[in-house]
Amino acid sequence: MKLKNTASLARLVVGLGLPLILIFSARAAAEESQILTTENKVWIIPAGASERQPAKVDQVIHLHDKISTEKNSRATIRLADRSVFRINELTSFELLPPHNADRKPLLDLKTGSLYFFSREKPTDVEFRTPTAVGAIRGTEFLLNVAEDGGTKLALLDGAVDLSNDAGKIEMHGGEQASVTKGRAPEKSPLLDAANVIQWCLYYPAVVDTDEINFSAEEKNVLRESLAAYRAGDLRAALASFPANQTGESAKVFHAALLLSVGRVDEAKQLLATLPATLAPAQALRELIAAVLDKAWQRTAPITTACDGSRNLTINKRTANWTTR
Repeated sequence: MKLKNTASLARLVVGLGLPLILIFSARAAAEESQILTTENKVWIIPAGASERQPAKVDQVIHLHDKISTEKNSRATIRLADRSVFRINELTSFELLPPHNADRKPLLDLKTGSLYFFSREKPTDVEFRTPTAVGAIRGTEFLLNVAEDGGTKLALLDGAVDLSNDAGKIEMHGGEQASVTKGRAPEKSPLLDAANVIQWCLYYPAVVDTDEINFSAEEKNVLRESLAAYRAGDLRAALASFPANQTGESAKVFHAALLLSVGRVDEAKQLLATLPATLAPAQALRELIAAVLDKAWQRTAPITTACDGSRNLTINKRTANWTTR
């Protein structure tokens, strides 16, 4: 596989490898917080307004602003102290004033996923979801709220008190918890942390479309999507990808596009329908394994440049991607 932009391709994260810390004063959050990046369709409803508007890079956000993302859309928020956090697709949240004047603002996650990572000291974060409230002191965790309000918390490092009207638990790094309406929180070991946060890892656009064996008909049907991909506009390429494509080459291309927006499970499902020996599919499977820092066994010999001809390694904590 031919790799594009191989320098500094990060393990998650904000694409810039910035520290992820959610700790800030109410005044700083209200006055100087900014939208750092937007991908595809990200919306904001300013405090006191009723209509949403497109969120813009460098736009200042305030307490009571509501931010949401659509399908295939993500965003990054940078706070006044240069803390940042990553927002998944189909997410809606609001920054609220703290319950006590001397406390930090409250994160109200209504639906979707938020990921936090700090390379520095543990960070205090208070949050609220439709089914739970919590106070975290940690350096890395992921918070998810389903459409029915069910809450999942994966605590990679730190400690948390998680509660609702039905009960309370204490958690520590390496544990995960789930909360459903009317039931006390339940915790269990976090066995595969990389899999939990895979949506926010960075999957570079490594497929060389010239090495995918498209038929003449596929090239015609996919021409708009292929043109956008070759121009570097991955989201436009995915948006213009036509539905119900069943050919092997089209499936490989579709899987690569899904990876580029963090829809890893869907990409894996597509790849599972393809022959193990198909070169571009092998390359994408190897990419997923490399990003998740997992062992991967080749099932067929290398035959083309698109067939993963380089070994990929990823340094989990320094966010350095290298090719050898």
